[in-house]
Amino acid sequence: MYLFFLCFILLISVFQCKKVEGPELETKKFMNTLWRLESFEIIGGEIIKPPKDQIYTIQFKEDGKFYGTNDCNDIGGDYEVKSGQLLIISKVGGSKVNCPNSLYLDYFNAIEDANSYELQKNKLHIYYGNNSRLNFIGE
Repeated sequence: MYLFFLCFILLISVFQCKKVEGPELETKKFMNTLWRLESFEIIGGEIIKPPKDQIYTIQFKEDGKFYGTNDCNDIGGDYEVKSGQLLIISKVGGSKVNCPNSLYLDYFNAIEDANSYELQKNKLHIYYGNNSRLNFIGE
């Protein structure tokens, strides 16, 4: 009887474990990763990489807020993910220290103009404007 009861409990616990996969897994990876900018990819194929001494990051939190940093400023705001990888960014703000040779304003404007995203393994692409994108790698 004891063995039957033990097997019954084990069987119930196995079926109650839910494997996270598909869109839910993608959303968790999107939200729980610190993303570091590798490049801007502008319409027409021009690729702009930040100087090695300038680090640009973004992280999406489960509460609908995002935060980021760069060489001399912070950025943050609200976001919403809709079906089809639609990304809505709003209430974007941040510090605005003038830094020589910084891509901060380009980064700020691209994030503010984001409209969708795509995950490919450990890479995040945030599309903005008219077919331009930010290319990130997960850390």
